[in-house]
Amino acid sequence: QEVPKIAAAIGHFESGGNYGAIGPGTRDGDRALGKYQVMSKNVPSWTKEVLGRSMTPQEFLNDPEAQDAVAHYKMGQAYMKHGTLDDVASIWFSGQPASGNNRKDVNNTSVPQYVARTKDIYRSIG
Repeated sequence: QEVPKIAAAIGHFESGGNYGAIGPGTRDGDRALGKYQVMSKNVPSWTKEVLGRSMTPQEFLNDPEAQDAVAHYKMGQAYMKHGTLDDVASIWFSGQPASGNNRKDVNNTSVPQYVARTKDIYRSIG
């Protein structure tokens, strides 16, 4: 199955697979959480959508199974719509498909850099 392998690559790149990871604050005070670095502002709505109940960012950070379920579901939605690793990675990173997308995050990583690194990790997974 493609989505779990994509999720594994993104989780490895985002946090080295660390479910307890907390990213740097953004300009608006948001933070990326967990293995897949889900933005804290997305946690309540995404956990409600995927798990049927809204979690706080701290509950989410403490629940590896919830992190996996949310990441696989949301990445699966992007894969069903766009069908490529490039677009799933770009949407996860920036909210937009890859084509012509040069947005950067607080660490100055661009979409093309993020997609390329995710693809390298993806190829290295058995």
